[in-house]
Amino acid sequence: MGHNRIVCETNMSVNIKTTHVGSLPRPVELLPYIRGKKPTPENYQELLDHATKTVIERQKEVGIDILNDGELGRRDYVTAARKRMSGFDAEKAATSASDLEGMTEYSDKFEGRKGLLTLTVKQK
Repeated sequence: MGHNRIVCETNMSVNIKTTHVGSLPRPVELLPYIRGKKPTPENYQELLDHATKTVIERQKEVGIDILNDGELGRRDYVTAARKRMSGFDAEKAATSASDLEGMTEYSDKFEGRKGLLTLTVKQK
């Protein structure tokens, strides 16, 4: 991609590959479907495909070398992983992040559930 090229003291050019892991912020309009709060519309896969293409294009624009889908269609990592493995039949509510209760200047700005915060800006 070329965006991540540095020049060493020896004038040798080095390309450092970049990537990221984990979830990227999801489109606000898809959140109710991803979280299971609303039934998915008939064109949900089309909406998800469009959002995924958009996030891939954005990664290209900023110079990410190894791209991924940002886990847009995944509700969360733990639920997705648990569904793919055997031996995890019990459901348990997550413990809340009580240490964030005193940091409302931060936590009030973001969406969250079950004690987890996302980087999705809270809608009023």
